[in-house]
Amino acid sequence: MLFTDFVLVETARILTNPAYTGGNSGAASADRGDEADGIAVEDPTAAHIVASLGNLNLNNIIDTEDQGYFTIDLGFAQAVNYLFVWERGQNSRLGLQALDAQNNPIGQFLELFSGDFASAGFSIDTTEIAGPQPVGSRGIRVSEFGITDPITGIRVSAQPHYNGPDFKVVGASEGVPEPTTMLGLALAGAGLVYSRRRRLVQP
Repeated sequence: MLFTDFVLVETARILTNPAYTGGNSGAASADRGDEADGIAVEDPTAAHIVASLGNLNLNNIIDTEDQGYFTIDLGFAQAVNYLFVWERGQNSRLGLQALDAQNNPIGQFLELFSGDFASAGFSIDTTEIAGPQPVGSRGIRVSEFGITDPITGIRVSAQPHYNGPDFKVVGASEGVPEPTTMLGLALAGAGLVYSRRRRLVQP
């Protein structure tokens, strides 16, 4: 499949996210590339979460402390059949649960392990780290939740033993069939990377 129209996060509802009190405290924060447009907020509101995820800039991510935990509901601008997830570091887990229109969990809970992410072919450096780290990517069909209908939202979560996922997620509806192959997420990711960044390393 070739995806050309991505569906962005439009709403967020923070269910759990311990407050930042300095140092490595707190959990999920809004972060951006060192010289990229965007926000860097240690103790984000729902609006900050949307600001980081509701765009096509892969330098805008949610950064989680290593022992942090959170549960956040994300709503898309329209129903989606596919999810695309990027994880900076390729060393963490991330929990995903599909939501119905009333924000009720539906289908199976997916726990994405670090080994589930293929190399996206680039690295990013954000304000909370000292240097660039490789990014992994993962595509998910709605059917992997055990459901058949498109979804309007997902619940993203992490537990303290997940090692602090640093992630970006967007959705898509139907793609354009390719005659011979499905394009990898590395290509999709490269198409989404915003031009203003300093340390995004291409292989």
